[in-house]
Amino acid sequence: MPSTGCIANALAARGASVVLAVRDVGKGREAVARLTGITPGADITVQQLDLSSLDSVRAHADELRAAHPGIDL
Repeated sequence: MPSTGCIANALAARGASVVLAVRDVGKGREAVARLTGITPGADITVQQLDLSSLDSVRAHADELRAAHPGIDL
């Protein structure tokens, strides 16, 4: 199993814009700091997402669509 952030870092290192969808934004920011320490200049952002809340899912989807007109999964 890949370590935390391994896939995000690999994508960012190849020029992808990466969004970390997290419940805890503070921990997400810590992850971004670790990842940008490994890959300086990486385009990694954090957005809050709680999958147990439909309101959170809707808000996240709206933010994601507004910030990224094209999304590749």
